[in-house]
Amino acid sequence: MFTRRFLRFSFYFSVFGLILFIVFSPDFPMDMFEGLLIFAVIFFVGSFVESKRQLKNQHKFIIEIFDYIPDAMFLLDKKHRFMASNDIFLDMFKIRNKKKIKGRTYYDFLERDVADELIEINNKIFQKKYGVSYIKRINFDECEKIFDVRKIPFVVNDEPEGIITLARDITQEKLLEQQLNERQFQMHSLLNNIDSIVYLKDREGRVVIGNRKFEEFMHLKLEDIIGKSLCIADNDITSMDKEVIEERKTVSQEKEVLTLDGKKWMEFRKSPVVDEYGNVLGITVLVHDISERKTIEKYLLQTQEEAIQANKLKSELIANISHEIRTPIGGIIGFLELLNLSIKDEKPKRLLSNAMKSSKHLLKLIDSLLDFSKIETGGIELSCSSFCLRELVIEVLEEIKTRKNSKELDIELDFDENISPVLYGDALKLSRVFNNILDNAIKFTEYGRINFFCKMIEDTDYYSKIYFEITDTGIGVDEKIKDTIFDSFVQADSSITKKYEGVGLGLTICKHLLKIMGSEIHIESTKGVGTKVFFDVILRKTAIIREIHQTCLNIK
Repeated sequence: MFTRRFLRFSFYFSVFGLILFIVFSPDFPMDMFEGLLIFAVIFFVGSFVESKRQLKNQHKFIIEIFDYIPDAMFLLDKKHRFMASNDIFLDMFKIRNKKKIKGRTYYDFLERDVADELIEINNKIFQKKYGVSYIKRINFDECEKIFDVRKIPFVVNDEPEGIITLARDITQEKLLEQQLNERQFQMHSLLNNIDSIVYLKDREGRVVIGNRKFEEFMHLKLEDIIGKSLCIADNDITSMDKEVIEERKTVSQEKEVLTLDGKKWMEFRKSPVVDEYGNVLGITVLVHDISERKTIEKYLLQTQEEAIQANKLKSELIANISHEIRTPIGGIIGFLELLNLSIKDEKPKRLLSNAMKSSKHLLKLIDSLLDFSKIETGGIELSCSSFCLRELVIEVLEEIKTRKNSKELDIELDFDENISPVLYGDALKLSRVFNNILDNAIKFTEYGRINFFCKMIEDTDYYSKIYFEITDTGIGVDEKIKDTIFDSFVQADSSITKKYEGVGLGLTICKHLLKIMGSEIHIESTKGVGTKVFFDVILRKTAIIREIHQTCLNIK
């Protein structure tokens, strides 16, 4: 650039020297002089026009640069008049022609107090010759906008000739910043209102945020913890982080840990923080102090064990008392039967019959209490042997028929002939289940019928699965208490105990006896229509029965 200017200056100086030589030389022809003079004028005029054109192109180039700047930009002279601006600034004030901006001032666009403030800032820049930056709020058509303003003086010969101003509209950024601050405040308020320790840490274990409970637990301010790793010398707890990150799932664990306040039981619940692409960014940790709960649980467990022990002692006492009562009652029944054989008159025989009936009822209650006490103490075990199921059922039904008294009841048996004649199981306990269910059926059925249904539903070489169903046309069971009918000492309602015999242990004993046999009892009932009680039992086959069964299959 310097070389081009030097050559141009040398050329101009040579031409100017030649003109002076011609003017002051007496021997130089005048017509040639006039030609050279015209050439010189044309040359200087051309050079001036070229310089002006280049200056205009430079100005145009600068203006185009202005328009490429993404912020509002304008130039002011020393009198605070606009010299140039870009399109963004013009759009801001809805000016369509760039020429209309030249020579105008702040007062043409802004309110007077705002314009005075801006001019005062410009005067300080002119005095101190350095730029400034600040945030300015300006109203446009009743809409406030926020600008990040930067002003720089442009200096010529060490004197400021004007100011270049850049104004970036940061209204949306400030709005987003305000919303973010509000959400952070809401999040902090929410976290601080949680009555548990809550904190967030990144993948490396550094604390990102925490609540007030976390500060209290750590005995430190949050600003002293953020960015630091928590040192927990416990492999079980730190290994949870690895599981949360690798498997991306919530993990919880109860652990007794040593804190600054001593040993405490804490429940750690850790969940992954995942971005929209499924990448784990960190871990949310929720910690509950469950020391009080653990103390209560320990106390309840101890109380429960004491209650179980006390209940066991109670059941043993009932069993002992019942056993002591059962022996003399058995003797009374025996003496009454002997006495009945020796008396011929009808009236005394009727009285003896009532006495025997009452004694047998009392004996049955004692047997129920004995069974119940054995169930509670876990003293019932299966005593298996070979038996004929058909004979057992018929024997039970014959005995039951003697209890129906004067009731008009039809007791029917539907026995599957495919059932093996001899099976292996606890016949005594199975007969006890049949007796209790049938006894209830007779007790709560005034008239109608009782059906006993036995069917084989599965048969193999080693066992048979038998389905039993007993239905009656009695008073039925209310839907509300059907789920509790198998509980201890439960009957349909309080009036049942007054009208019918029993203490509500029959079905409870059936439930536990069948449970020991690996089965479960069910009931379906409609009040005023009748009841159906059903269950299935697996009975094994002995080696002899398996051989007979196989022989029958071969014959077929």
